[in-house]
Amino acid sequence: QASTNICAPSLDAAYAVQSDSDSPDSIAQANWQRVTVPDYWTERWPNHTGVVWYRVDWHAHCAQDKSSPPLALLVNSMNMAGQVWLNGQLLWSDANLSEPLSHSWNSPRFLSLPNQSVNYSAANQFHFRITGDTLSSPGLGHISVGDTQNVIAQFQEATWNQRTIFYLNIILSLTLGMVCCCIWLFRRQESAYGWYALASVFWVCFASSTLIT
Repeated sequence: QASTNICAPSLDAAYAVQSDSDSPDSIAQANWQRVTVPDYWTERWPNHTGVVWYRVDWHAHCAQDKSSPPLALLVNSMNMAGQVWLNGQLLWSDANLSEPLSHSWNSPRFLSLPNQSVNYSAANQFHFRITGDTLSSPGLGHISVGDTQNVIAQFQEATWNQRTIFYLNIILSLTLGMVCCCIWLFRRQESAYGWYALASVFWVCFASSTLIT
């Protein structure tokens, strides 16, 4: 039985630069600033609205005597919309990179990394082109790269925490709000039920904003 390849990818360093370039090639010599991911660029550039590029250097650290295994990337959030590049190749892009922007700030992304695009014995680079507004905490969220099965498990957990819980909360809030509204309509003197129904409406509107993409 053939042994299974083992990879232990590591994220070496992350950098950011303001640029509205359309590809990472044109900003290879830009004045990159060292950052820590997750990163909110308003901490560095308080008044910047527009595009910021992030570069993450990493190594696959795979055994040399075995076949190359499939790797994957998890991006917890890109605020507000973004693109993902691997070693100069575009992997994924939001639908709207200009206003009205796609809302990726609370949408985890799972991306399989093509074997032919990964340097298993040398340095690799991810580039993230993020478009955001200074009022919405723009930047790049937590990222993870590793064995596909492990990243799938992380993606499922992130999806549960960032999206599924909100769906369940909205359904529960709507149900309780409708029940309280019906009680209040038949017993107007019970004003607490009416206020609860109204509060439920506002909460559902707020929670929905975390799911809209």
